[in-house]
Formats: sequence, C-alpha cells, structure tokens
Amino acid sequence: MQNGGMDESLTAKTVDIGLVATDWWRENGGRLLPGEGDGLTVFEVLYEDGCRYFGFTKTGVFQRLGELSNGSLEVRSGSFVVEHCRQMYYVVRCVASGLDKRGAKELREMLVVAAPDGVARIDGTTAVSPKCWLQEDDDDVEVMTFAEWAKTGNGGLK
Repeated sequence: MQNGGMDESLTAKTVDIGLVATDWWRENGGRLLPGEGDGLTVFEVLYEDGCRYFGFTKTGVFQRLGELSNGSLEVRSGSFVVEHCRQMYYVVRCVASGLDKRGAKELREMLVVAAPDGVARIDGTTAVSPKCWLQEDDDDVEVMTFAEWAKTGNGGLK
C-alpha cells in the first residue's frame, strides 16, 4: 500500500536501520572513554589550572561529568567542579574500569592522597593546585556545596 507516494514497508525498514545504528553506537562504546568498560569506572578530570577531580561511576563517565558540571549531583566538591568546568578547559581520562565499589573508592582516595606536595586535598575527591584560579584573589577559599553553606548560617535570609 502506498502512503503519500512512499511504500509502508520501506518506511518500516528505514526506522529499523536507525535503531540498528543507535544500538551499534551504544554497544560498541560510542560514548565511552578509552579503557572504560563494565563495572565502576574511576576517572580523572584535569583542569587547565592544574586542579584535579577524581570520581567513579557506573553510568558512564560522560554522563556523570555532565551531572557534575551542571550541579545536578549533590556532592561535597560540587561547586568546585561546576566552577572549574564553566571557566576553563579540562581533560577527562579513564583511570581504571571494571571495579567494585570498594575498589573504586580505594583507588580514588589513593589518587588524591598521591597528589604532590603543595596540592591541597579536598574530601577525598579533589586535588587543588597552588595555581587554582579560585584562589587567585583569596588564599582562604573554602569549597563547599550550597547546602553546606546554608547550614553554616551564612545562607539564612535576614
């Protein structure tokens, strides 16, 4: 049967080909970093100013980084990640994949602890470089989420 000059079986085949291409892209790592695979993946974000964020995810590094950089995840170093992602270039790399939760946490903590001297470590996820752009104007910058700031009493309206 013809529909507006197009055979219905041809339309159905076109849709199927689109689904096949989408499935192939997903199944063959189209949105994965080199080295990223099943299980939890530990990743590093290296910012232009030398600061680093280490995280782990099961959902995919690009998806997790999108959530972090948009501030949609409530993590302690969230404002640090959001501000850095908005203000400068960064590189993301897979450190290890196929880990369980305990192994991923241990590796992330080890990476932060192994940061060189002169680098400040924040809550087991972040290594702040002495060249950090957030600290250019103030040597005592404290990185915290909005929820943490509100709990200090500075967030209350008067």
